[in-house]
Amino acid sequence: MNMVKDSVFTRHERTFENYEYTYPVISRRAKGLSIGINLSRIKECNFACVYCQVDRTIKTPQTRKINLEKLKSEILFLLESALSGELFSHPRFAGATKEYQVVKDISFSGDGEPTMSSYFEKAAEMVIGIVEECQSRNIFIKPTVITNGYNLQNPQVSEILKKMDVLGGGPWVKLDAGTEEEYQKVACTNLKYKMILDNIITFSSTTPILMQTILFHWSDGKPSFELEPMIEQLLSLKDKGANIKQIQLYTIARKTPTDDIHAATESTLENYRNVIQKKTNIPVNIYV
Repeated sequence: MNMVKDSVFTRHERTFENYEYTYPVISRRAKGLSIGINLSRIKECNFACVYCQVDRTIKTPQTRKINLEKLKSEILFLLESALSGELFSHPRFAGATKEYQVVKDISFSGDGEPTMSSYFEKAAEMVIGIVEECQSRNIFIKPTVITNGYNLQNPQVSEILKKMDVLGGGPWVKLDAGTEEEYQKVACTNLKYKMILDNIITFSSTTPILMQTILFHWSDGKPSFELEPMIEQLLSLKDKGANIKQIQLYTIARKTPTDDIHAATESTLENYRNVIQKKTNIPVNIYV
């Protein structure tokens, strides 16, 4: 098992105290507190990414049922606790600087692809309502969904994501490869690479997306994706109408289920960022 040094940014366990569906974390990419929502209690996902931190060997409740009222109460309690500052006295947040002790978003992520849950639409509408109420009180938080892009073509899901975009949030779409071969090696899925690309084009042609891309090294030293094929793919997406407002380029920060992958160095991330930005004109932020 690949291990990394403990820090406030690595404490992203999906459990927190006696909460059933929510978990607060300090997020490098959100630049503050993210209230995570886990709709996949049985750890259901249509990807099996080699870097995924989810331990599927641990026994889970064998039910997909979500108590929406309990979910809402958990979100509201965490939100108020964070806004008051009380939450940050918890040991999970030891080491968090003041600049990170601020609520940034309510994020659907968890132990699987969130849009696969039959409760996603109702839960998302509920979160949108909470965010709208907060913003009416000049508390600016965003609703976000971390997704592999599988359901971007779903009309109901697409409509919800567009509503989130209006509120300053929206989808953070994963794209970890520039070729089919790289994609299959990293994602380990039966879903076709072209389908994900087509979904990105269709959705982002009307609503801009934030893209998340991980870079790591295999045990033989090769990168998880090569620069030039990724640049060609990004340019192709843009030519076909995709609107990518930003790429979040990051590396492994938490334990992984295999010893065959290793975090990229900061200098490698910087090099990839500089070349991608220069050749695609897409802003790239890096996270080590």
